[in-house]
Amino acid sequence: MRSIWETAVGLLVEDSQLAIGIVLALAITWALSTLGAGVEPLIGWVLLVLLLAVLFVNLIITARRAKKRIA
Repeated sequence: MRSIWETAVGLLVEDSQLAIGIVLALAITWALSTLGAGVEPLIGWVLLVLLLAVLFVNLIITARRAKKRIA
């Protein structure tokens, strides 16, 4: 039970930046979708690029934290 609790807390605390980034990416694409019909074909690509950027930044941060733990 303790392991489950520690995992849940770790996800909320350590991955909160990831969750915030995802919500911001969704908010940005939602805001862009209100601009009109001309941008609709691009919204999916914008969302993909934003989510990949969030994932890439999260991977870099995680790698740096892991490197500090090892050293």
